[in-house]
Amino acid sequence: MTARDIHGDGIMPAVMPSVDETRAITVGKWLLAFVVPASALAVGSLLSSVLAAMTVVAAISCGLLWTTPPHRTSRASRWIVVALCIFIGATLLQCIPLPATVVRVVAPANADIWDRALSPFREPGPAWHSISVAPPATRIELLRGLFYACMFLGALRIVGLEGGSTFLVRLLVASTIAVALSALAHPAVNATKVFGIYSPRDIYAYAPGHYGPLLNTNHLCAYLNIGACLALGAALSPRPSSPRALAIGAAVLLTATSVWAGSRGGTASLLLGIALTGCLAAYTRRRFSSSSVEAIMSVVVVVSAAGLVAFGLSDFAREDLASRDFSKLEMARNALRLVGLAPTVGFGRGSFETVFPVVTEGHAYVTFTHPENVVVQWCTEWGVPTAIAGSAALYAALRPRNLLHAARPEVGAWAALVAVTLHDLVDYHLEVPGIVAALCVCMALVVGSSSSTKGRSSPVVFGGALRPIAMAAAAFASCLAVVNMVNIPRVVADDRIAFSTTVLDQSLASDVYRSNLRSAMLRFPAEPFLPLMGAVRAQVTGSESVVPWIGRALERSPHLGRAHLVLARSLSARQRAQARLEYRLAVSSEPGLKDAVLAEALPLVSNFDDALELVPEGSEGSDFLEALVGRIAARLPSTVERLDRELELRDPSARGPLVRRLRAALSDAVNEHPWSDASLFHTAYEDAQRLAAKESNRCESQVLVASLRIAAGEVTPALDDLERASDGVTERTACLRTLVQLSIDNHQRRRAESGVERLQRAGCGGPADCRELYGWCAVQEERLGNNAKALSMYQRASEVAPDDDALLERIGALASKSGMSTAAIDAYAKLAKRHPSDPHWQSLMNEVSVRLNARLAEPR
Repeated sequence: MTARDIHGDGIMPAVMPSVDETRAITVGKWLLAFVVPASALAVGSLLSSVLAAMTVVAAISCGLLWTTPPHRTSRASRWIVVALCIFIGATLLQCIPLPATVVRVVAPANADIWDRALSPFREPGPAWHSISVAPPATRIELLRGLFYACMFLGALRIVGLEGGSTFLVRLLVASTIAVALSALAHPAVNATKVFGIYSPRDIYAYAPGHYGPLLNTNHLCAYLNIGACLALGAALSPRPSSPRALAIGAAVLLTATSVWAGSRGGTASLLLGIALTGCLAAYTRRRFSSSSVEAIMSVVVVVSAAGLVAFGLSDFAREDLASRDFSKLEMARNALRLVGLAPTVGFGRGSFETVFPVVTEGHAYVTFTHPENVVVQWCTEWGVPTAIAGSAALYAALRPRNLLHAARPEVGAWAALVAVTLHDLVDYHLEVPGIVAALCVCMALVVGSSSSTKGRSSPVVFGGALRPIAMAAAAFASCLAVVNMVNIPRVVADDRIAFSTTVLDQSLASDVYRSNLRSAMLRFPAEPFLPLMGAVRAQVTGSESVVPWIGRALERSPHLGRAHLVLARSLSARQRAQARLEYRLAVSSEPGLKDAVLAEALPLVSNFDDALELVPEGSEGSDFLEALVGRIAARLPSTVERLDRELELRDPSARGPLVRRLRAALSDAVNEHPWSDASLFHTAYEDAQRLAAKESNRCESQVLVASLRIAAGEVTPALDDLERASDGVTERTACLRTLVQLSIDNHQRRRAESGVERLQRAGCGGPADCRELYGWCAVQEERLGNNAKALSMYQRASEVAPDDDALLERIGALASKSGMSTAAIDAYAKLAKRHPSDPHWQSLMNEVSVRLNARLAEPR
C-alpha cells in the first residue's frame, strides 16, 4: 500500500481512531448522545436549572471520554480550544470582584454604573465589584461556556473513535428530527404547555400554533437547519453515513418543517446551507462527471421542493416571509452605540438586557434581551478585543481551506456552521445552549476531519496535550454546575416580576421592600426598572421623595415614559405646570401611555394654554391632540375650537376638526341656536360632500352628508343616497343602523322595516354579538309599533343569552302590554324561579294570570 493509497483517496482522518474503545469511553459517548437531543428538547436548556443538569452530564461525558486520549488530534482543533479559552477566560474575568479603582481604569463606563447604583439610597457604590454590570447573568454565561467546552471536547474525542464521525452525524440528524416531530406534534394536539409540563412565562411572545421545545420560531429554524445540512451532506457523500434514501428523507422532513416554522432569516439561511452543501459536495468529489453533478442537483432540487411545498401549506410561513418589518436592524444599529461606551472589556456577558435601555430610541416599553446580531452581542458584552481574538481563532480553525484539504470533509457540518452563524446576524439563537451544543458537535466534526494535503506542515499534534484541558474543563464545569443547582442565580426578569407584584402591597414593611430592592440593584445596577419600582413605592407610601429614584431610572433609560408619568403624579397636586410638562414627556417617550395621561391630566387643563402644554411634538402630538379634544369638548368648547385650529396647523390632512365643524353646522341647522349662521350651512354642506367623495368607503362621511340634506328638507333623496352608499362602506352594519334610525325619525316606515330585516339577514358572530343585534332590532321594532316583531326579537336574544334577566323582564313587560299573556307568564315564571327570595316576579306573574283568567271568563 502506497502513501497515495492512504492519503490521496481521502481515507486517513485527522484524528487517529483509537484501537480500543474502553468501557469509560463507551459510557461517555452515550452520555453525550443523551445531552445533544435532551438539551434542545428541554426548552433549549435556557432555564438555569436545566442548563446546570445538562452541564453536569456533559462534564461527566467529557471526563470519561478523555480518560484515554487519542494518539493525535488536528491542529485546527487547537484553535477551537484557544477560542474557548479566550471567551471563557474573558467571562471569568468579568465575574471576579475587583477594587472599584481598578474597574474605573479598565472600564470607566461600567465603574460609573456601579458608582451610582445606590444613589437613590444616598449611598456610594460598592468598593469592590465585578466588571460585569449583571453579575448573575455573567455567571450563567460562564456556565454556558464551560458546557460548550465539554460538548466540543467530548465530541472531538468521539471523532477519534472508529466510526465516531458517522455516530455524531447520525446523532445530530436524529436529534433535529426529534425536535421537528415534537414541534409538529404540539400544535396538532393544541398544546399550551411544552410536553404538557412547562408553561412559558411570556407565552404571548411566541407564535400561536408553534409552541414546542424551541418556542421561538427563529431558534427552531436554526436548529432544524443544522440537521437539514448534515442530512443533505450525508446524502451527497460518496460514502454516506446512513442509507442514502433515509438521509434524503431526513433532509426533506427537516427542510419542510423549517420553512413551515416561518422565519425569514431561518429560511434564507436554510437556502444558503443547502446551496453550500450542494456546491461543496460536488467540489470535494473531485470527479465532475455529469452523472455526479446531475445526482447532486437532483437531491438538492428534491430538498428545495419540500421547502416550497411547506411554504405553500403554511399560512404562518407566508405571512412571516412577506413581512416588511426590519426593526431588528434598527435595534442592532442602536446597540452599536454601546460598543463605544465600553469598547475594551464590554459591559459583561449577559448584560445586554439591562444596558440597552440607555441607548434605545424606541417609543414603546419593550424589553430586548438580545440585539439579535452576534457581532453586536459579542462586542457589547465581551468588548472588541475579545470578540476579534475569539473570532480570529474560530476562523483559523474553520476556514474553508481546512475543510477542502480534509481527507473526508464534513461539508454538511461546515455548511451548517456558516448558515447558522450568518442567520444570527438578523436573529438570535447562538444564545440558546441546546443549539450551540449541536454547533459544538459540528465544529468537532469539521476540525476532527481536517488534514492537509500539502507537505509543508504537520496537520496533527499529540492528542495527549488536550487531555489536561479536557479534564480541567470537566472538573470546573461540574463544580460550577453544582453551585448553580444549589443556588440558582436570579435573572433580571425574576426581579422585575417580584418587585412589580409587591410594589403596591402596603402590608409589606417598607424597610423590607427597600432592603430587597437594594440587593436587586446590586445584582443588576444598570437595570432602570428597579429604581422605577422604588419611585412607585415611595409614591405609594409617601415615605420619601420620588425624585432620586426617577433620576436614576432616567439615567439608565432616558426614554422611559413611565418614569415621567410617576413624577407627574407626584407633582400634580402642587406644581401643576411642571406636572403637565412631565405628562407631555411621558407621552413623547411612550405614546402607549396616551390613555393613562389623558385620564390623569384632564383636571390640570382649564384653558387653551394648559391643554397645549400637554401636547408633544411630532405625529404623536397630532394623535394626542385629537384624543384630548374628544375628552374636553363638552367642558371647554371654546378651547376645543382653538385646539382644532392648532391641529390643522400641525396636520393639514387631519379630518377631526372638519368633522367637528360639520357636526356643529348640523346642530345649528337642526336646533336653531341663537348663534346659528345660515350662510355657513351651504359651506358645510359642500365640505361634507368633498369629504364623502374622498372617503367613499367610510360610513361617518356619508351619514354627515345625509344628515345635512335632511336638515335642508331633502329627506327622501338623502336617505336613498345613504342606502346606496351603505353597500360600499366598510362599516356596513353601523351604516344600516344609522339609516334605520334616520328613517324612523323622518317617518320612513317602510325603509326602516327593510333596514331592520337586512340587519337580521346579515347575521351575527358569537352569542354576545347576537344578543346585542337582536336587542337593538327589538328596540327599533318597538319604535315602529311592531310589538309582535319586537317580542320575537327579544325572545331570540334571550335564546342566545338565557341568563340575561333584563331580557326576560322586557319580554314580560312587552308581552303583558300587548296582551300576550302566555309569553309574559313564561318570562315572569323563569325570573321567579331564578330569584325565589324576590316576591316581585311572582306578583307580576299572578297579575298577568288574573287578567288572563278574567279575559277567558268574559262571555263571548
